[in-house]
Amino acid sequence: MVKTCEIESGGRERVGAVRTCAVDFGGKTGQTVERCIESVPNRTLAHRIEEDSFGFSRLLADFWFSFSLEPESLEATRVRIETHYDPNGIGGHLMSALMAKRQFRHVRKTALSNLKHLAESTSAGNPAALLAVGSVSEAP
Repeated sequence: MVKTCEIESGGRERVGAVRTCAVDFGGKTGQTVERCIESVPNRTLAHRIEEDSFGFSRLLADFWFSFSLEPESLEATRVRIETHYDPNGIGGHLMSALMAKRQFRHVRKTALSNLKHLAESTSAGNPAALLAVGSVSEAP
């Protein structure tokens, strides 16, 4: 799970921006360097992992993730998280089969749950809140 992110040169989240994130992945702490590859305000945010201290960037190619927002009503927004990667070599295929799919599924579910909790607590304290997550779903 991401603990903190810092965008290079104090920039903004936009296509091409690079950020360094402190993360906890399965009880191990480390960092990732991520580049924003898509940014559509209030709709989509996607990042590609360029470097990491866990070794994923050596074993997984084209490793990216995205958050998509789909308004369902005035009170609800569906949030989807997608993770994509192509395994590199036998090590990448083994890691994907034995650990990565399961662990990334857990990360997505935790992120969605945290977003839902945040949205519900924000909207409870502020009836005019713009985002209320009506359901938690996971992209396959």
